[in-house]
Amino acid sequence: MEYQATLPLFNKPFYSYNFVIDDDDYNFTFRYSDRAKTYLMSIEDSQGKTVIESVKLLTGVSLLRQYALEQFTGQFILVPRQLKEIYEWDVKDGRNIHRTHALVYYVPSPTDNGD
Repeated sequence: MEYQATLPLFNKPFYSYNFVIDDDDYNFTFRYSDRAKTYLMSIEDSQGKTVIESVKLLTGVSLLRQYALEQFTGQFILVPRQLKEIYEWDVKDGRNIHRTHALVYYVPSPTDNGD
């Protein structure tokens, strides 16, 4: 069964919150990087153990695909709210990412082979 959840994004230079993914509670921390001109995402499990740290939020790619993480059955994808920005990896206005993009956790159906 296909599943999708949208994680909230805010207009703050640093914030964190808990969110349930695949029936487990995780702490998501977002920190704005002036150098990268976008937010960096870190994730800890419910025991405070770091799952992943300082992943740059890029548009249209699976943010954690390059890592061998067994915790998640799906993918985290930063999706632009305007279709015209779908092919732009860097976020133009990182401080206002909450207005221009949505952070989606997507689990495809078992029959979806990506074709």
